[in-house]
This record gives sequence, structure tokens and C-alpha cells, in this order.
Amino acid sequence: MVTFGDDPVHDPETETFQSVVVSEPTSIIRTRKPGLYNTVYNYEYHLVQQAGAWWIASVLYVDNEGKYECL
Repeated sequence: MVTFGDDPVHDPETETFQSVVVSEPTSIIRTRKPGLYNTVYNYEYHLVQQAGAWWIASVLYVDNEGKYECL
């Protein structure tokens, strides 16, 4: 993703793990990332294990009203 003047949406330096649930062959990782003006972004990464590797199947943005595909 290319950004001009804005912070990246996903950044391993600022995004923190909130929970990890592994139920092979899938797993759900919940993260939180601080944004501007005291905003907090919550994400769910849905992963699937294939051929010994974990692959991102879906990334959801989570707020009080629901979950939304964001990639």
C-alpha cells in the first residue's frame, strides 16, 4: 500500500496484539492500532494454514457497529 502523508493502515511497529485464537487449520488474531486524535483502530486477521505455512485469508476492520473487510 502506498501512502502520501498519512500513517500506514497496518504497521507492525505500532499495531499491538490483543488476542490470538488458534484452531488449526485456522486462526484469528485481533490487533489494535492507535491513530490520530485519540482514535483507535481494531482489526481481525483471519489466517489459514496450508502446506505448513500461515496465509492471510481476510482482514477485517472492527468497530461498535460490526466488522468490515478492509483488504
